[in-house]
Amino acid sequence: MKALIVLNPRGGKLAKLGIDWARQQIAARCAANNLDATIAVVPDGGIADRIKSEIAAGPEGARSGFDRVVIGGGDGSVRAAASVLAGSGIPLGILPVGTLNHFARDLGLPLDLEGAVRLIASGRDRLVDVGEVNGRVFLNNSSLGIYPDLVAERDRYRRHGPARWFAAALALCRVVWWLPRPRVRVLAPGWEAVRRTTCLFIANNMYQLDAFADATRLRLDTGKLCLYIANRESRLAFLVLAIRALLGRLKPERDFIQASLEWVEISVRRRRVRVALDGESLVFRPPLHYRIRPGALRVIVAEPGLS
Repeated sequence: MKALIVLNPRGGKLAKLGIDWARQQIAARCAANNLDATIAVVPDGGIADRIKSEIAAGPEGARSGFDRVVIGGGDGSVRAAASVLAGSGIPLGILPVGTLNHFARDLGLPLDLEGAVRLIASGRDRLVDVGEVNGRVFLNNSSLGIYPDLVAERDRYRRHGPARWFAAALALCRVVWWLPRPRVRVLAPGWEAVRRTTCLFIANNMYQLDAFADATRLRLDTGKLCLYIANRESRLAFLVLAIRALLGRLKPERDFIQASLEWVEISVRRRRVRVALDGESLVFRPPLHYRIRPGALRVIVAEPGLS
């Protein structure tokens, strides 16, 4: 079995372990599991282009002989790989060496390096849905409002030196004080709404919203997006919502407008709008056209009853 393994050197765990040491460990575990692996170290901005250059997009397989692609990094790196592999039929394996690894957790993948490599060598393929907005793929969720601005501010502070969590704290203080509340028009089958909101959240399949930090999905193959819009827009209401989330006391029916959809269009009266995709903050031109792509991505998971 031949695999292309692409490692993002800035992935949370890889950055801590050191990319050279991690590469050696991965190569040794691949050899132990009879996995013929070509390992490439590629910064996050070049992941999609590297995979495109190595793998054929059609159903006939890979030009270079790779029968699966493995990505080592966080959710942003996995999203970059999925943007190439969705619809290709080529299986995606995941080495969850990012900071949060939400997608890997929702798939029930092992989070240790040895277990992840063993699974990639011996696991089965499973089809899962992907979300898409204006042609850009996402695996977990997309949002408008406070979160994309928070991510952008965090990254701006980190470029000037503060550690990740300190930068996040500084960004949170600044964004909560500013509190972006875009006025959005939401159009979906049989439904339309116009409102200001601090948080509009579109998920690839439904989340169990007990707490933001522990939100999980039980299914990744229902063929539905799930839309959540925060019910209130004031600074105090947002703080109450955040406290409920931290305490695990969110109630979707009370705290959000919620809908299950196959597509939705979001309009904003701006030339550009900041949008988060799987934890990364990007700038789009509205309107935002969201849709679900059922079963578009083939991923490597454990056999039933194993993990």
